[in-house]
Amino acid sequence: MAAAAAHGHGLVEYASTPVSPPIGFTWLPQVAGPLFVALNTVLLVALWRERPHRAAVRSAIAAGVFGLTFYWFGRSVALSSTAPPPGLGWGRPVLWGLAHLPYTRSLFLRWNVYGLLFLGAVLLVLLVKVKPLQLGRCGVLLAANAALYAACLLPYHQAGAYTHGSVGL
Repeated sequence: MAAAAAHGHGLVEYASTPVSPPIGFTWLPQVAGPLFVALNTVLLVALWRERPHRAAVRSAIAAGVFGLTFYWFGRSVALSSTAPPPGLGWGRPVLWGLAHLPYTRSLFLRWNVYGLLFLGAVLLVLLVKVKPLQLGRCGVLLAANAALYAACLLPYHQAGAYTHGSVGL
């Protein structure tokens, strides 16, 4: 609470990601989550011959772990000091006036690259069987998830909703 009080007159800027949408885009995680679960369930059944029920459970756990760890990592970065650096936050108004600035686009890109790295780590740890680790199958899994993640960014890019936030917290 001290960080929020001390930063009451500054601009708080959050990156728009599939797990941290601005106001008007809160539908995106509700669509993206089930899509990630469905995609990974199909891939686990097709590539690793998992039983559908087990694949669905593992996919749901992976989606949940990814969403929570990535969001709370970004949230802790955003609240780490009295003048918080940009991180992740939920449901703030889009900062439309900043969409044309290169800094805003680089912030959007940087946090979504972090998101892809988090997603890749979670997929490799929770979804892929440790024995044997087959690079071809892992590559397909990672590429399909990266493509879905990138597709989730299209609404933000098309609207120019790269960041969201407010004056103060």
